[in-house]
Amino acid sequence: MSIGEDVTDVQQALADEKARMDVVLSNLNTGLALMDKDLTVVWVNEKTRLAFPWDDPVGKKCFAFAENSSKPCEGCGALRTLKKGEIHETERLNSKTNRWYLIISMPVKDATGSVVQVLESSTDITERKELETARDQAMQEIEALKNQLEEENLQLKEELLLNKDFKEIVGRSNAILYVLERIKQVAETDATVLIQGKPGWEKS
Repeated sequence: MSIGEDVTDVQQALADEKARMDVVLSNLNTGLALMDKDLTVVWVNEKTRLAFPWDDPVGKKCFAFAENSSKPCEGCGALRTLKKGEIHETERLNSKTNRWYLIISMPVKDATGSVVQVLESSTDITERKELETARDQAMQEIEALKNQLEEENLQLKEELLLNKDFKEIVGRSNAILYVLERIKQVAETDATVLIQGKPGWEKS
């Protein structure tokens, strides 16, 4: 004896729900890719297809398709997620598109808690990385300019001390310059200054 039930409506409802979900995921501003344990791509959304338009990634190894590599990328977040069952974030410069991506690898687990797939989201962060690079270069230039100004300021002070106010004092060592600077600080006051030192302590 067999019992039959018409599930046409149920199947259609599931198909409609899947279609709606595909539309939602494809319109996100983030690329999504679902991969098996061997890093074979089983699904991607439209954002990923637009970012990597040269071929259909489904059925291919992610590293072979995205990086034209024969082995997983160094520090691969998907492999770490498969191994540890945890979410991993990676910033990577793609060699084929020459753009930076923030990649978040998320585990997909079965009923026993084992990781069976990895869902990766990829967000283009090229503009942010370019701004960071420009900022770092500007900071280096500012630091170099600051050091140059400090050096020039020190040289100017030395010239003023030695050539203008203290022509009769011979010497350019740090000790002499320190003494002359201290003298300069009290030169405009009525204070009496006594300079002590052993003969021959400064070589001209």
